[in-house]
Amino acid sequence: GCETLRVNFINESKYYNRFFLEYGDGSVLDSINFNHHSYSIYDRSLPSQKFKPVLSVIDSFGCFVQYQNDSIEVLRAPESKFTVLNDTGCSELEVTFRNITIGGASYKWDFDGNGTIDNVTFAPKFKYPAGDFKPMLIAKGTNGCEDTARDIVFIKSYARPDARFTTNTDTVCYNGTINFSGSNLPSSSDIKSWYWDFGDPYSFRDTSTSQNTSFSFKKIFLSQVVLLVTDKNNCTDTTDKFIYVHDTIGPRSEPMHFVSVSNNKDIDVQWKKSQFRQFDSYNLFRDNSNAYTLLYSSPNLNDTVFKVLSNTGINVNTSRYCYVIKTKDLCKNLGAV
Repeated sequence: GCETLRVNFINESKYYNRFFLEYGDGSVLDSINFNHHSYSIYDRSLPSQKFKPVLSVIDSFGCFVQYQNDSIEVLRAPESKFTVLNDTGCSELEVTFRNITIGGASYKWDFDGNGTIDNVTFAPKFKYPAGDFKPMLIAKGTNGCEDTARDIVFIKSYARPDARFTTNTDTVCYNGTINFSGSNLPSSSDIKSWYWDFGDPYSFRDTSTSQNTSFSFKKIFLSQVVLLVTDKNNCTDTTDKFIYVHDTIGPRSEPMHFVSVSNNKDIDVQWKKSQFRQFDSYNLFRDNSNAYTLLYSSPNLNDTVFKVLSNTGINVNTSRYCYVIKTKDLCKNLGAV
């Protein structure tokens, strides 16, 4: 059988007083227990090794006889061994196994030591979740003998932090400031460093190492803000959020419906209702050869009519007047005509 071969001995001798059992492998003679013995191959260059046990019995008269008709053949088992290139890291830890088994022909890997075979290749890789693991390798030789390597390597995979952050808003005007608050689940106490990248190449410095911070954006449209946290085990996690920054051009103004004289003295002005979602106000100007004078401003989206009264210094009988309506957005940018 395969080593380590456990052989049970049964003494069928009669009429004896004492016995001596020589196991044939160089071990100490046994004269007390007649039970079992374990055999291994001592010459590792041999595929198998035979042993010839000898039983000597002596009766009360001193007569002596030996029995040595049986032999034991032990088949060499492979020597299952392995190492790993890395045994400690963060969850999703990829461990590379190095198989240094001697005499193996096929292999079975139990990566987490739970009794389930996970892989049968020679030198596999495996990604570990968070936890503690004791991988095991079972090697089988061409003669069918097996050897198991266990408790050789201990894998420690730390749980990664869970980075998160909140903002007071995700939309801002040009050069507007947003407040950022970093957090980690279940607790921020294990975090040793915070690193923010605000994704704004137009700023002199668009990073921060504070847990809670603020930033003024100068890049219009979308900026991707990334938070990287590192915990006490040097495990990392990232999270991100997009920030929208309004441009500085201002909204397109709606066209005039009409400008007309009423009662031969006043001027009625009406314009189209704005469809702009970031509407702040209507602003009516008198155009004096491109020198604009503000006459009226209204934050009411439905307020699209204004009467220029004669007592404001106009005279419709002697002068000509031009009016311009401009829309202002929430960032206080005034649109073109």
